[in-house]
Order: sequence, then structure tokens, then C-alpha cells
Amino acid sequence: MYKKRKTAERKKPDIDECAAKKLAHKEMSAKELRDYLLKKEYDREEVDRVIKTMLDFGYLNDARYTTEFLIYDLGRGRSLKKAFFDLRQKGVSEEDIQSGYNEYLDEFGEPDDHKAAYDEALKVLTAADLEPGHIPDDMKQKISGRIARRLFTRGFSQSLIYDVLREITSR
Repeated sequence: MYKKRKTAERKKPDIDECAAKKLAHKEMSAKELRDYLLKKEYDREEVDRVIKTMLDFGYLNDARYTTEFLIYDLGRGRSLKKAFFDLRQKGVSEEDIQSGYNEYLDEFGEPDDHKAAYDEALKVLTAADLEPGHIPDDMKQKISGRIARRLFTRGFSQSLIYDVLREITSR
């Protein structure tokens, strides 16, 4: 018969190993890793030591994290404003955000929020089997609402949402 191990008997993994495994699995900001390790109930001093070590060796780099985050997030049809907001929520400093954004600009150029918003609006139309400018009058309000909600949740400004809606419905 199998015996269950008592939770007190389980050995907590080494904090360095735990941090390295997490970073190998997923890129994180320093704050995210700190929060993760503290949630795992590691000692605060040990967590600070590990964070410093990971930063010193380059395993943690919030500027690099910002660049990767922007590539992913903007590629998913989110606004630049929303991406910056999310990075701040993840504890990335303004300096690292700017540095990572500059790296992004060097590689990809200025993101086009209008194009991203328009592309997201087209996805809504395609899902409804409609085309820009060919929306039946009885569906305009419903489709416009869907588009507006989608763009709003992706962080686009109200004025941009109205511009895109005007383009989509008037063609």
C-alpha cells in the first residue's frame, strides 16, 4: 500500500534552482520573479540575493523583457498604450521601458496603432461574415458595438476607435 508523504516532509527546492527553472520556462520581469519566489515562501533576503544574482548574470533583464513583451503584445493587436500600462503593472521601471522600446524601434520601427486597430476590426467583421462598407443597416449598431468593445479592451483610444468605426462602416 502506498503511503502519502506529509507536506512537512517534502523538501522545498533550492531557491536558485526554482528561480532558474521559472526563467527557463518563461521570461519575467524582476518584480514578477520576486513575487513568484515570495509566494513560494522563500526568505526575503534569499529572494533579494537571487534576484541580484540573476540580474548580474543577465538572466533577468527588464529592458530585454520589455522588448520581448512589446513584440508579443503588439503582435497580438494590442495598443502601445496598453502594452506600456501592462509593463508598469509588471513592475518594469520607466527607464527599462524606454530602453526596451528603443530596442523595439530599432528592430521593427514605430508601431502603427491605427493599422492594428483596423486589423482587429476586420477580424470582427470576418467572424460575422461581413466586409467593410457592406454592413446591413440593421446590423451596424451591433457590429459597431462589438468592434468598439474589442478595441477598447486592447487599449485603443476612443478617438481611434471612432475613426476606425467610421472607416469600417462608410466604405
